[in-house]
Amino acid sequence: MASENNKRRRKGTKQPPVEIWGSFFDTPEEDDKHPGYIGDDEPYGRFSWRRFLHRFSLWKLISTLIALGILAFIGSLVCLTWVPQDLSEIQGYKAITLQNGNTPTPDIPTLLKKAIAGKEAVTFTEEDINSYLSTSLKPPTQSGPPLSHPHGVGIRLFDDYAEIVINRTIGNTYNQTVSMYVTVKAGDTHNVRIEYNGGEKILGTFPRGGRLGILPLPEGYTLILLQPAMESLAKAYSDLFDLIKDSRYTPVLGKGKITLYPPPAQIITPSQTT
Repeated sequence: MASENNKRRRKGTKQPPVEIWGSFFDTPEEDDKHPGYIGDDEPYGRFSWRRFLHRFSLWKLISTLIALGILAFIGSLVCLTWVPQDLSEIQGYKAITLQNGNTPTPDIPTLLKKAIAGKEAVTFTEEDINSYLSTSLKPPTQSGPPLSHPHGVGIRLFDDYAEIVINRTIGNTYNQTVSMYVTVKAGDTHNVRIEYNGGEKILGTFPRGGRLGILPLPEGYTLILLQPAMESLAKAYSDLFDLIKDSRYTPVLGKGKITLYPPPAQIITPSQTT
């Protein structure tokens, strides 16, 4: 049988292909369309680079590269959502502990009430606010997705806006940070309006609303994903916010500090504060 096959091959008789790699292996019928393409040195059923290059068109190559590029881009975005922010650069930030009830330093509510009574402006630094948060915020209740446990809150203060960061653990293993940008706008009648954006826009077009991990998010997506957690945080300090609202004090955000001005005072830009 082997000798008969060799004789048939020497005479140029084509053998049936072994269908393993699909179209990368020619069939006798397909080979008739390309005379001289396959010689006796390339028997059927064996992979050939000449067959591969003949069948792999430029459009297939381009479409494959585009698909791989899209998958790589999506994968990189997902990875960025799980890279936590560096919280060590937040002045005064400490993870929430169970040792609550200690007198915070400084005592922001007491200092604010004293300033309101004297109709004076008062300034708190980023370190003051974060130290107060770390000692006054109770162990958090459940907020966000299932198995999500926040264990730290920090605030970065910039010119005209602030970034509120929540450090949380997903399950018992994965650490993730989420944040929202907040801009405080003062009206003509000392009304304060909160806008959920801040800083430079994403790609120069979309308002930047916050970050999931280190990935910046547009304002709309930030509100959908993070607003419940931020509302829960605001509710924990509702008495302090009500005090500012009822006294009609106007907060002005500056680099590393926040200054609250009484209603009769003219609003000064953060760069003019001391």
